[in-house]
Amino acid sequence: MPRRLTEEKKKLIRELQEQGMSDYEIGRKLGIPRDTVRYYRPEVKKRRREYMKRYMREYQRKQKQRDDWEEFLALINGKNTTPENSNIYLNILKCLYKYKDCYPVRHKDIAEELGIDRSKRLVHELLKLCECGFVGYESKRYFLTNKGREICEDVLGLN
Repeated sequence: MPRRLTEEKKKLIRELQEQGMSDYEIGRKLGIPRDTVRYYRPEVKKRRREYMKRYMREYQRKQKQRDDWEEFLALINGKNTTPENSNIYLNILKCLYKYKDCYPVRHKDIAEELGIDRSKRLVHELLKLCECGFVGYESKRYFLTNKGREICEDVLGLN
């Protein structure tokens, strides 16, 4: 495992950077790798922090999707008896159930009805429901399959 830089070396790196020396020159002078010197540049630290914030937001969003999916599967399998109103998969099925006897619906219309800003994100959830056979897809429109209708009527109690 590489050794950590001492505080005095870090301070010396910052001083040399402020004097205008390149990372290569500083690394050569102090005997440490150029990338290590670059790591201590303020603009690099700022970019790294911003990247980590974006990464964490995306991670939390994906984690919520996984949790919603697990909750949805538990409800269908009878392990969870209280349907949550915040579960996106249940809300999609409820929305499509309204149009069960009418016509297939575009994902943008579903997103609008559910109050979702970015309808593109909704497509991932719809495709997951399609893979499981709850929702069908034909000519850019989604509809509830017989399996999806059974779930809505039996588990969700819609009629």
